[in-house]
Amino acid sequence: VMYHILDSLTRLMAPALTFLAEEVSDCYLPGKSQSIHLQDFPVSMDIWGMLEKTGLSGPYPLTCEGDEMATLRERMTGWWQLLENIRPELLKAIELQREAGLVKHSLEAKVTVYLDGSNDQAQTLVGFMTSLGDEATRFFKDFMIVSQFAVDTNHFESVSTGETGLPWLRVRVEHADGVKCPRCWQWDTVDHPDELCRRCQSVIGDR
Repeated sequence: VMYHILDSLTRLMAPALTFLAEEVSDCYLPGKSQSIHLQDFPVSMDIWGMLEKTGLSGPYPLTCEGDEMATLRERMTGWWQLLENIRPELLKAIELQREAGLVKHSLEAKVTVYLDGSNDQAQTLVGFMTSLGDEATRFFKDFMIVSQFAVDTNHFESVSTGETGLPWLRVRVEHADGVKCPRCWQWDTVDHPDELCRRCQSVIGDR
């Protein structure tokens, strides 16, 4: 993967960064018969088409139960479109709390999303999170650049604040719990002499 990324970027940047592209290509294409400027631009493969032809649907569940005809492309497109719709609403909620002085940066935020479980879009979002398994919380923390993220599908009606432009979505933004990790700046509830978050502890280990 890294090789194809490097090769594609080098060919694409060659017309603008001529000498750099030539030097880079000398490193990963030793003994090349042609200058990088005489080689063709990269041709991308239609991965989605290949998956559909082979019938491989991947590990992801269908967005509509029993819809055997739904393709991987359709499911992924629907999920990403949904994420594009909710992200501005969540960012707006964080910005309001930043203006109010509750947080100075999004990494200081703890975001709780309340979903109307009877709504189709909310169910699709829950299905997407289910497909991610244990990585769902990590994905949304990175997606929103926040320290803590939670989803609640049971108390939507009892939450009277945090309304968004999406009728099935409400948001509560609070200051993150715990302490600020000096390595990644995310907040976590930990008992560590250097106040490292759990993820940084796992990365650094005993070093």
